[in-house]
Amino acid sequence: MSLKREFIDMLHLIIDPLLEDEESGYYDIEEDSYRDICMKYNGEDVSYGNFYQCNNDNCMGCSECKHMKVDVSLFDGEWIRNYFFGNKPDVKGIVTIKNRKQLMNEMFQIKEDIEFSKDYYAKFGVKYNDYLQYAKEFAEKLKKDFTYTMNETETLMLSVDSENLPIVFHTDYRKDTDFKSDTLVTGDMKAIGNQSVINIYCCMDKEEEIKQRLRHELIHYCLYINETTCSDDSAIFHVLCQIYDAYAYEKMPDEEQMVYDKFVIAFDNLNALKEKQKLDDNSTAYRNMKLLLLFAVGYNPHNLVNEELLNTCTETLNRMSKERNVA
Repeated sequence: MSLKREFIDMLHLIIDPLLEDEESGYYDIEEDSYRDICMKYNGEDVSYGNFYQCNNDNCMGCSECKHMKVDVSLFDGEWIRNYFFGNKPDVKGIVTIKNRKQLMNEMFQIKEDIEFSKDYYAKFGVKYNDYLQYAKEFAEKLKKDFTYTMNETETLMLSVDSENLPIVFHTDYRKDTDFKSDTLVTGDMKAIGNQSVINIYCCMDKEEEIKQRLRHELIHYCLYINETTCSDDSAIFHVLCQIYDAYAYEKMPDEEQMVYDKFVIAFDNLNALKEKQKLDDNSTAYRNMKLLLLFAVGYNPHNLVNEELLNTCTETLNRMSKERNVA
């Protein structure tokens, strides 16, 4: 029996039982197939798209891309592995198996990698459900915190469908990540017209880091869908990130910074007053006053805050930002 035939038969012994279980993932074995191999990036198989670090969108037109026939191509659920058998010249990115010892070593490695992937994605499934539930709960908290009460009538000042949040979790970095940069993108919120999506990258990182990224991007999302300022350098975004520990990192323009600084002092005074009067975080008086400050900073969903109320909010912010030691 040839090395190639023995290799394929052994692959089927490992993969066929997995194919019977729909939750085990997708695997595929191809014989004598033609592949596009990128020589620039260590022989990556780019038959179905360019390598994520490559800026060239036209692999077929790139001199570094080689179109060649391989003896066996295996998709192991995550990566494509290509093989030559016998006395063929070594090619970057393609494993050449020349004897049975190499064959057995490769089979042990494949089996080990597949088992690792199964365990990894089982953990991913658990984390996915946990983080999605956390995101729903945080969205519900935002809705509750943004409920304004006047004359016993409650008005929801922030609308969001917590059961249908457009969140996609990724185990890797964003495709266009610049690994030479000092900062890496670990989350983003993209919007095109009425369609938006929240991406959370490297979601197998530390739990508290992922939850903070979720809060950060959900604040972006909620501000956006409520038609109010949602940029990273806005005072209202920095304020909400401070309240909910969501880490705002982008420098604000001077005017926004001035408004933010006023809020910080006013909010400290409000919290001191809350403690003095023994108010609960969910009390109507505390929640209403906090919302008045947020309106003054720039939160105006769907332009619901009229000019008269906005003037009152601005006066309240100015007054409370000048008062100190109210407790």
